[in-house]
Amino acid sequence: MQVTGRASYRAIGLEHSSADLSEPATDADTAACWWADNNLNARTEAALNRTDFDAISRTVNGGNHG
Repeated sequence: MQVTGRASYRAIGLEHSSADLSEPATDADTAACWWADNNLNARTEAALNRTDFDAISRTVNGGNHG
């Protein structure tokens, strides 16, 4: 997951230390935090149909790209 925008950096506590994202553990932690904040575990527990998959793709990617 890519962190973009000042509000996103602030939300993960890295507004003033964005260089920490170059550390793999920090990068993984921020992706997991974003996934949890967007409640994607609950949305993926059941078998997904195409509509569900597209909705999660829009959440993660901002749209259905590619």
